[in-house]
Amino acid sequence: MEIDQIDRNVGEPPVGLPNQRRRSTLRRVLRAILSVVIALLIMGGVAVGVFLSQSGLMDKAIGWAQRNMPDYITINPIQIAFNYFDSLGTSPDQIVLDIKYADYQKLAYKRAQALEAGILVASPDDFVPATIEYQGDQIKVKVRLKGDFSDHWSDPYRWSFRVQVNNNFQPIMGMREFSLQSPGTRGYLNEWVAQQMFGRLGVMNLRYDFIHLTVNGRQLGAYAIEEGFSKELVENDQKREGPTIRFRDDTLLTFGLAIGPEDLFSSSQIDSFQSSQLSQDDTQFQLFLQAKDLLESFRRGELATHQVFDTEKLATFFALSDLFGSGHPIGFVNMRFYYNPVTSLLEPIIYDVNFIFSPDNKKFVEPIGLNRSPVLLSPLKASVAMPLEYNNLFFRDPQFFAAYMQALDRLSQSEWLNSFFTDIQADYTRGLKILHRSYPWYVFSGRNILSQNQFYIQTLLHPQQPAQAYLADLNTEKKQLKLDVGNAQRFPIEILGVKHTVSGIDINLPSPILLPPKSASRAVDFSEVSFPIYSSSTLPVPVSAGWEVKYRMFGLSDTATIAVTAWDYLSENFAKNDFLRQSSNWQQFNFLSLSSDSKEIIIRSGRWQISRNLIVPAGYTFRVEAGANIDLTNSAVLLSYSPIQLLGEESKPVTVSSSDSTGQGIAVIGAKQRSKMINVNFNNLSLVKQGSWQLTSSITFYESPVDISNCQFVSNSLADDYLNIIRSSFSIDQVLFNNTAADAIDIDFSNGKISESIFTACGVGGGNGDCLDLSGSVVEVSDIQIVLPGDKGISLGERAQIKADSISIDRAHIGVASKDLSTGEISNLVVSNTAVGVAVFVKKSEYGPATLTLTSPKLIDVATNYIVERGSRLLVDGRAVSASATDVADMFYDHN
Repeated sequence: MEIDQIDRNVGEPPVGLPNQRRRSTLRRVLRAILSVVIALLIMGGVAVGVFLSQSGLMDKAIGWAQRNMPDYITINPIQIAFNYFDSLGTSPDQIVLDIKYADYQKLAYKRAQALEAGILVASPDDFVPATIEYQGDQIKVKVRLKGDFSDHWSDPYRWSFRVQVNNNFQPIMGMREFSLQSPGTRGYLNEWVAQQMFGRLGVMNLRYDFIHLTVNGRQLGAYAIEEGFSKELVENDQKREGPTIRFRDDTLLTFGLAIGPEDLFSSSQIDSFQSSQLSQDDTQFQLFLQAKDLLESFRRGELATHQVFDTEKLATFFALSDLFGSGHPIGFVNMRFYYNPVTSLLEPIIYDVNFIFSPDNKKFVEPIGLNRSPVLLSPLKASVAMPLEYNNLFFRDPQFFAAYMQALDRLSQSEWLNSFFTDIQADYTRGLKILHRSYPWYVFSGRNILSQNQFYIQTLLHPQQPAQAYLADLNTEKKQLKLDVGNAQRFPIEILGVKHTVSGIDINLPSPILLPPKSASRAVDFSEVSFPIYSSSTLPVPVSAGWEVKYRMFGLSDTATIAVTAWDYLSENFAKNDFLRQSSNWQQFNFLSLSSDSKEIIIRSGRWQISRNLIVPAGYTFRVEAGANIDLTNSAVLLSYSPIQLLGEESKPVTVSSSDSTGQGIAVIGAKQRSKMINVNFNNLSLVKQGSWQLTSSITFYESPVDISNCQFVSNSLADDYLNIIRSSFSIDQVLFNNTAADAIDIDFSNGKISESIFTACGVGGGNGDCLDLSGSVVEVSDIQIVLPGDKGISLGERAQIKADSISIDRAHIGVASKDLSTGEISNLVVSNTAVGVAVFVKKSEYGPATLTLTSPKLIDVATNYIVERGSRLLVDGRAVSASATDVADMFYDHN
């Protein structure tokens, strides 16, 4: 049906080109007239302003306005005029959104429902097809209304939209999911400043900018574009792919604040933004389960804050939130977390800051750390009957509390705030001018407020739904289904039975099972309920998905169903068994000694077998003396949070190997001091995999600087890389890699040098090995010999930068590949007996073309010297190689 309240011309298709031209001419005339009128009004306003100033009335008017007008509005006509004309020199990006009439009517109907209800309850069915014109490209998208409350859609035309770019079209500004919304819904410049501030301090932030939006021919002026929670967000922050999770807000949208905030938190289900993709990607699904278990374990008090979250990032997150004085970004419905698969920790993502309140504002929220007690739970495991107070859970951990206080002190320094605004001045000015085109009265007062503010916290916790049900066990032999069912709200409910939406099974219990109301501020208390799942032997065997529990509120006749979540609400003994949550255990190895004066844990010369995991805590140095022979067996791994010193000698090298081929190598994580490996022979190691935590390599350094020299890496198995260096500085000199399972070295988002090294037989067995794989890194390479790589000799990707000299590559599939905004300068490159000498192209569309410069290259017995994709660039001795190839990635990669 059509919506009478909206402008029926909006969304209608064109009726003819002549009419369009007449309307266009009329608009130009009207704009000219309007400009003259505005100019006259401004001149009149200036004259009136002079009179009022001389008469003293101006001071009285300004005083009244300062007491009664919002601090982001100026009534000074001269300032308003200046702001508007100053904005005319800025050219914001233009986004033109076209929505067909019928689809626009669907959005308008949804808006009418929201206006009547006072809240927007969105669903995936709300999306309609649309087209965006951006920088000359026509891009197919899906859009829906977004925003829970009326500030997003109360205006007749300036609505907020959630946008998803269709898969076969290029991202817009590097994003496939984003929101378009009136700047006022995010506090005008407030959100942009917050995203810049959090991001510069290492907290994952959203891409956020201002553009000019036109919808169906109607110019809506300045709009904010805000990145969505997709994999591009993680990639833009140079992190490994992992899920983003949240506490769902369904109950808040259904019941508002009628239920207490603590119950909202303790009853809320944990969900992933990538839930629709999880069923198609087992790796990401397993990561989601790990992330879900971490957050649930934290909520239940089974793990302390520092065991679940990246402590420094979370401390910065809370301290900066305090600085804004509103508590909005730390309300649990606004908190989103990225699960880092390398550290197995959750990292906060800043989202929806919106407000900046000063202490004299009645809405100001005091610092969250006030009135908290840093007492670690004892025992750590908490009963479900224990009250769960959201804020206290974070601050019961002394380690996190200390980090929070340090961040609070550091970020309250005026020098830091002044430096921040100096750094962002150019982009800040541009954004302000874009806003002034549509809002010339706007004043950003946030800097003054930030300089006044103490720290704050406010949180609202929301239950998910009246009841929850999780699959405990499905035993087809015993014809029995076991569910963990819990009451998630304050009234008792009765469980009546269960049904399966696919198979048609519908079972009623002989008598209802009563679940008592959930206690205030406590986690849901689950009861195990068993159901017979066959009423007839002819019924099909049901699967885990599709179950629904039938229930009713106690004393009522109406029945309803709740969907059963197809996994345990908490994995059995998760906190106890999870590898990265285990305590250090080096004292349990009798061949280890401690040098108390230097805090060194030492392995002396000799033969030593490590048949169980060895965990070294932070605050030490793990040193292995020359002549030590370490045999990792029984899938053991050495995990160190301290720097390692493997100090062999030419005649007495250190050896790290696995006699039973199960030893999982070494992982060094978060060691701030520099590690060293000199004269070390690694042999016959596997990849690191402990439970659901898995790395891609046999030797890993994550945020741990390292120097490696005169080492040999020989014959590993299963791993994608033999050596993986991530977000670390490094040097590698005079090393040998031979017979690796796949890649020899994988350098991710790191900086360093590689020199005088030899790579042979990298991933030959699987045909997919790169000897040197650089992603997002800046690396200098010299005097390298590469022989028989399974795929590429050198691979550059994701904005990698290389400067190399004297490189020889023999018998590769591709000698050198530069991809995805990577750049490089290579001198004296020799490629021989190879299918493709050099390839320059785009593999990931969210990045872009690559470049490479070669000086004095030699290509010997190479089938195809160069392949350069259109848009990419290859210079050979100063001359550009023809860039005529298309779809180069399809030549080399299987996208099926």
